[in-house]
Amino acid sequence: MSVEATPDRIAVWQHAVSARDEHLRGGIEDELRSDPEVNETGITVTVVDDVVTLSGIVTTPSQQAKVLAAARRIAGMHPVRDMVAIRHSNEGDELSREVQEGIR
Repeated sequence: MSVEATPDRIAVWQHAVSARDEHLRGGIEDELRSDPEVNETGITVTVVDDVVTLSGIVTTPSQQAKVLAAARRIAGMHPVRDMVAIRHSNEGDELSREVQEGIR
């Protein structure tokens, strides 16, 4: 959404999403759903003016790479912005604690 302010008025407009943008977004979402190693529920796909933006959270760098690769397969020559963050699970911390206790 954009806001333009002048002394006598404030204009607010929202960018209309084209059918092509919607088609591209749907194709990428379908591709993400088809990969069992990717938890697509944590990923948001946005397409504006043929520019794809991926956002959300995954738990491994491998998942992040798979999400990006899937989007690029469908997007082709369209730019893909990767805003996907990696949040490591606490399983590694639990294993590390158990190992440390086993060493003592």
